[in-house]
Amino acid sequence: GLVRPAAGRLFLGDVELSGRSPAVRARLGLGRTFQRLHLLESLSVLDNVAIGAEAARAGANPVTQIFSGRREREEVLATAHRSLAEVGMAGEAARSVSLLSTGQRRLVELARVLSGEYSFLLLDEPSSGLDQAETAAFGRVLGRVVAERGIGVLLVEHDIALVLSVCTQVHLLDFGRLVFTGTPAEAASDPTVRGAYLGT
Repeated sequence: GLVRPAAGRLFLGDVELSGRSPAVRARLGLGRTFQRLHLLESLSVLDNVAIGAEAARAGANPVTQIFSGRREREEVLATAHRSLAEVGMAGEAARSVSLLSTGQRRLVELARVLSGEYSFLLLDEPSSGLDQAETAAFGRVLGRVVAERGIGVLLVEHDIALVLSVCTQVHLLDFGRLVFTGTPAEAASDPTVRGAYLGT
């Protein structure tokens, strides 16, 4: 769940997000995924991803969403197809989510948030439940998408290999206290990071 901050202010660019609802934050360009997968098992891969595109289009007036036309539905599906192609899952669009591996589900979840066309993403433990090969594949997809779209990502992650392969800046927290900030190369050689995550 979401934790209300005890202090401080949150900005996305020049816009303050503090105290704003998740829906308003999303309309301002902030998308997110969760550590626990939140996919709809009874729907196809395409329909799961289309939900992200539909949510991004939903404004303050829900009536416009209820009475959206065929053209808007076609645009939503086109966006969903593009996002699936970006994460290498275009060939799975018609499959039921229930038939996918955990690694494929993570890519569907990433495609769903990408279909919202946000400018900044919060990714919470995206490697959770993935093996080493799936994590590496996820990292390659994420790195490519970020480079192509030019979007920002805050990656909360315990898999240091994924962090070092994807991130340009690393911050290590120890029970909520910032104990390291630096580049991936600096993180890989820092004794605090090595002791906490690399076992040396």
